Amino acid sequence: MKPQFQHKLATSYLLWFENYFFKKSEAYSLQTGTFTNFSDDRLPPEYNAFGVPFKQLMYDSSFANVYIPSGLYVDGNFLPFDNENYFLDYENGRFVGNGIPTGSQITGTYTAKDVNIYYTNDTEENIVLNVQESIDRSVNNVHSSYYDPYQQKMPAIYLSNQISQNKPFAFGGMNETLTQGKAVILTYNSFELDTIMSIFADTYNENIPLVDFDAHPINEFGSPKTGYYSYNDIEKTYSKQIFIKNVVTTKMSDRIRHHNLIKFLYIGFVDFELSIFRYRS
Repeated sequence: MKPQFQHKLATSYLLWFENYFFKKSEAYSLQTGTFTNFSDDRLPPEYNAFGVPFKQLMYDSSFANVYIPSGLYVDGNFLPFDNENYFLDYENGRFVGNGIPTGSQITGTYTAKDVNIYYTNDTEENIVLNVQESIDRSVNNVHSSYYDPYQQKMPAIYLSNQISQNKPFAFGGMNETLTQGKAVILTYNSFELDTIMSIFADTYNENIPLVDFDAHPINEFGSPKTGYYSYNDIEKTYSKQIFIKNVVTTKMSDRIRHHNLIKFLYIGFVDFELSIFRYRS
């Protein structure tokens, strides 16, 4: 199928949100260490995976103080990434190598996210309920080597677009398209929650570049499609803008959290009213 406006909107919202958050929060840290081998039956048999004790890694080169590795050391020898046989899976915190023996010593430096960001079609209620089912495992397990593949990890922000409507704006068929963008925030302490909510409460009147659907930089393996990505390039390339018309932030009260047995998490919600003037495609 041909990508539609909603696909562009989702891509634009996700890329903007991630860049804006890390630019304002600096919620990332430089790490150096060993990558631990583990199995993943979703990978082709010739590939082996080696993980780190962080879930998501930074891949946006627009940050001057973020280190984006060009390769790793395999048994003491530097192996450059080629985006096909040897690459980082930034979404799952791991190195994937074609033909790299499972007993290899993989070491290197990378930048880890302190807060993970996911895009979902789930409702706020389902996100909280799904987290509730696995919260004990998430809190009690200390991950000193790697996370299981595709497991989601707190603290986290879940993004979604749930409601969209067109309002007539001008003769000739131009509409104002209004979309409700949501962010569900799950953290382990109130400081993290207040920081995230404060950052996005101040995004009222901000503009988001409307990008093409295929401008999303990450491929099916969680690695940049071209080996390089910078949100600064996105801002320079796309001139049409989505306007943040309104922002509302709310918190889940302590009483509700404890009543629902979500005692380890602090939960907040950000609702964006996104506006763009456009003709129907």
